[in-house]
Amino acid sequence: MSAPAGGARTEGAGAPSRGVVVTGSSRGVGAATARAFAARGDRVVVHYHGSEDLARDVLGSLPGEGHGLVQADLGDPAAVERLAAEAVGVLGRVDVLVNNAAMIVAPRRGAAGAGRTRWRRRHTGTGSRSGSAPWRPTCSARPT
Repeated sequence: MSAPAGGARTEGAGAPSRGVVVTGSSRGVGAATARAFAARGDRVVVHYHGSEDLARDVLGSLPGEGHGLVQADLGDPAAVERLAAEAVGVLGRVDVLVNNAAMIVAPRRGAAGAGRTRWRRRHTGTGSRSGSAPWRPTCSARPT
């Protein structure tokens, strides 16, 4: 098991705090989720795509130490790999992934179902913008 990075606090009877990645945590539910984990003593990586100022505000509002900020376009598989690697670098390990970031693409009408096929690919793991895309490299980064 990797040692936690960044002067991690502990929760409970000496158990190390968890490393948590919250995607889309620059605002709204993601920001509230990041704050809730940090309030419990966990170390959090705040992920954002384009709202760096908002993400920095969330990061600055987190109690405790050992938190980090990572930008990544979750539609880009290489950026997802980088997000996972940087999160491990900040946290020491990733124990929890909250896949809050969403890209909902409604099926287009017409085109003999082409929109539905595209939508299915994006939401079932067969496309690069799959909802499970952030999960795969995070699992590969976990300690064995």
